[in-house]
Amino acid sequence: MNYGKRALILTIAIGAFLFFYLRTVKNEREKGIEQFLKHPEIGDIYKIRYEDEDGNKTVRYYKVAEVHDNFISFFPGKISAWNLSDVLLDEYDTTITKDFTPEELIQLSKGQLSKYRMREAELVEIQRKSNRIPANSI
Repeated sequence: MNYGKRALILTIAIGAFLFFYLRTVKNEREKGIEQFLKHPEIGDIYKIRYEDEDGNKTVRYYKVAEVHDNFISFFPGKISAWNLSDVLLDEYDTTITKDFTPEELIQLSKGQLSKYRMREAELVEIQRKSNRIPANSI
């Protein structure tokens, strides 16, 4: 087999792998949103992609601070960026909270929420860590 055929086969194999991998990741994120959106818990992390007031697309993480009957309070991420490492985005401003109603969270899951200087905000992912320390522990 010559070099051209090998390169073509390798390119097709890598492309197929990436296609199925990205599809699997997207399906897992959608299942996580469907499962966790209806039953938020303190410590859940919401990854939100939106357009800011200047028209720039950006991502910010929000961590559930409190869950109430009529709204959920979040600590906003300290920084936001489009292609910044998730490690840098996973730090929160615990001096303020942003509140969202259950209806607004549904809009957010559909990419239709505009609130807090966010336009067309879309919920990309909800992360729930199973090894979290309970809220009432020392």
